[in-house]
This record gives sequence, C-alpha cells and structure tokens, in this order.
Amino acid sequence: MMEKGKIVIIDDHKEYALWLRQYLMENYFDEEIFILDTYDKSYFRENRVDLLLLDIELGNQVNGIEEAIKIRQLYGYSMKIIFVSNHNSLIQSSLKAGPTQFVRKGFEKIDFSMAMSTLALQGFRKQVVLEIGKQMVHIHNIMYVESKNHDIVFHLKNQMVCVKRSRLDEWHDKLNNHHFIRCHQSYVINAVFIKLVQNQHVILENDMKINISRKYVSYFRKKYMEFICQQHT
Repeated sequence: MMEKGKIVIIDDHKEYALWLRQYLMENYFDEEIFILDTYDKSYFRENRVDLLLLDIELGNQVNGIEEAIKIRQLYGYSMKIIFVSNHNSLIQSSLKAGPTQFVRKGFEKIDFSMAMSTLALQGFRKQVVLEIGKQMVHIHNIMYVESKNHDIVFHLKNQMVCVKRSRLDEWHDKLNNHHFIRCHQSYVINAVFIKLVQNQHVILENDMKINISRKYVSYFRKKYMEFICQQHT
C-alpha cells in the first residue's frame, strides 16, 4: 500500500496553527498534521506532501503566494494548496498559484466545508459522509454506534447524534466496508479508535470499555485481525 503524503500547515502564528490543526483533526482528518512556521525547501524535498495549508502573510515579509508559485515550479499540481488569510483582498492575486481554495480566517467552518468538497471532487483521500438524522457526518469522526431503546446513537469524537426508531443492522451494512466491526448486539465499533482488545472487552482511545459478546467474538477477532493486517501492507 502506497504511503500517504503528509498534511502540512505553514503559519508563523503558532497559536492559530495549533488551533487549525485541532479543528481539522476533529472535523476532517484522522491523521497527524504537521506545522511549520516558514517554507523550508529541504522539508519538502525530503517529505511527500499531499496537502499544504499556507498562510499568505508569513513573517519577515515572506509572501505565501510567491512561495506557492515556487512549490508549483518544483512539484507541479500533485500537491493541493489551500491559502489561509485574514485579507479577502488577496483572493484574486492568489489565483496565479493555482490553489484549491482560499480560506478566510474567522470563516473556517464555511470555507473548509467548501474546500473539502472541492478536494473530494478532485479525488483527494475520498471523504465518506453519511446523512445521520439531519446532520452530515464524516465517517471517520464516528467512534462507535450504539443501539439503545430502539434508537441508534452515533458517538462521534466531539458529540452524539441520535436517530430515532432505527436498526443497528441497517447502519452496520452501511459502515461495514469502512473499518467498522460488530462486537455486540448493541455495538458497532470503528476499528481505527481501538486502543486495546481484551478477552471480553474492547478499550477505545477515549477509554470507553465495550463488551464483546459470545455471539460476535469469533467474527470480531477475525475482522479486527484483517484490519490490523491492512494497516501493515
């Protein structure tokens, strides 16, 4: 399996860069995002970068648009670039660097939603989105799904979403090809979030303990081993 390239933020405002990384990991990506405070040519020479989030106005009067043009000259358009800036007036001039999107600081929720849709259309790490209740939910944000009192509760990384009068079997069928494993009559787990498997329990990254029932123990262990093997091939 070809290794994914990195996702990199270049922004000289450290607090904003840290906030942006946290926002993206909570809402869109389940992998580490790297932060640089300036463009480092050697870093890009030594690492494959798939997505660059680039502040236009960097320190020491460095122009992010000009840096992006240099990156394009070296690496072409295989790398996706999203500009991030406080200055809407720079949108037009940024187009010469061929960005995927321009994100306005302070409007991240709106602009990143558009950016991710554009990236998906371009085939970038296809984002699987489900309509759950009245919400659109990115599938990698779902930690586990629980059947409770004839309702289905989706436990996300940062919230819960309930679907009234629904069946877990139906949702398991939708999630089955995305690393979700049935371990109990009432639970389907996202294998990505499994921290530890014990004899009769699964411990998730948030320390939630979920039972593995006798009915599903063989099925769960088989599917989990398949998942582990996929991660190392």
